[in-house]
Amino acid sequence: MTFTSLGDVTGFAAYVLTTLPPAELEDHVFRLEGERATLSKVAAQFKTTVEHVDAITSPGGEIVTQLLALFERGASSSGWDEATKAECVGEQAAGSANALWPGHHWKNN
Repeated sequence: MTFTSLGDVTGFAAYVLTTLPPAELEDHVFRLEGERATLSKVAAQFKTTVEHVDAITSPGGEIVTQLLALFERGASSSGWDEATKAECVGEQAAGSANALWPGHHWKNN
């Protein structure tokens, strides 16, 4: 999973809107990424553990199970390509737009 703080997103938007020419903004996807973490890493930050199960059987568990499977294979990334079932590279990669804000230190990193 990837996480980007609200401050980083809004700061990035303000920066690119005031520095990039309109032609570079129109119909452009900006893939930001502050931090990438597994569920185990997130659990460690909350001082808890992850219990691995094949499925969640509680009400609504089917949807949660499907979402967790998407997270596990990387599909929640802003650089995920569903057609190839893989992370993109280059300008299509998660975090590729981070370079448009030179010198910025992303809060989640």
